[in-house]
Amino acid sequence: DDGPYEYTSELINLLDREGVKATFFVNGQNFWDLETNTDAQDVIRKAYMDGHQIASHTWSHAALDELEDSAFDEQIDKLE
Repeated sequence: DDGPYEYTSELINLLDREGVKATFFVNGQNFWDLETNTDAQDVIRKAYMDGHQIASHTWSHAALDELEDSAFDEQIDKLE
């Protein structure tokens, strides 16, 4: 939740060894910036390629109920 982060790759390896699939809820800009950090991009790709589900937790984990419609849409669209 709220990743990826430096431990996500190790977690994926553990889950794969144990035969467990997980859903990873990711942010675009939380611990790492998905736009610029290739390690973060690689971890998300690894999880997906290993059969885990990737789900959106918005771009910056904003309080969606406090946003105007356009800002709400941006939080969703930017992570896609």
